[in-house]
Amino acid sequence: MGIFGFSFKKEKPLPWDLTDDGELVAPALLKTTVYDDMDVEITMNLLRAYGIPADKKWTKKTHGVEIFVPETRLADAQELLAAEPEFEEGDE
Repeated sequence: MGIFGFSFKKEKPLPWDLTDDGELVAPALLKTTVYDDMDVEITMNLLRAYGIPADKKWTKKTHGVEIFVPETRLADAQELLAAEPEFEEGDE
């Protein structure tokens, strides 16, 4: 346990989806974020919370970070990122 009871261990990535043949599902580009590490971390953690495996890669072309998900989960990931937050009464 770290300072003040917090642990800063890096979490293991979720296992990538496999095809029926046991091969890795091809990655699909979900999003490119330029110069915004916080957006990348929020997106990665949101995907993880909903059980969607994701990987990120720095790209020189855009000087940003590309986030990939398995192509079989792309529609779910896009829907998740496009969703409006729901508030309970009194939380607004």
